[in-house]
Amino acid sequence: MAKDVTLSIDGISVTVPAGTLIVDAAKKAGIKERVVGFKVNDKAPARDGYMILKDGKPVGKAASGTYSPSLKVGIGIAHVAAEHAVVGTKLEMEAHGRRVPIEVVKLPFTPIRHL
Repeated sequence: MAKDVTLSIDGISVTVPAGTLIVDAAKKAGIKERVVGFKVNDKAPARDGYMILKDGKPVGKAASGTYSPSLKVGIGIAHVAAEHAVVGTKLEMEAHGRRVPIEVVKLPFTPIRHL
């Protein structure tokens, strides 16, 4: 069994003991980003790579997005600086040269109803 494992997160590599939780490894590596869900307060769909902004300054990037027929809004997942990962935080997404308002929301986007 391996004693150490090397993980690479966003281009930063860190070696940790086998069995270390990914969150602990990310903290050790100095990763200061969080994955968040967001809703789009506009008709523009979120797409991979779209810049996420706060007060005009980049704070992250969208990883994916689509329109949710059940919620009737655009939704997406983004990697953002930890200080902007609080539910309810108002941010902007740069889409096709314009800034679109988005809001960090709790995941999952819809309640789990099959239990």
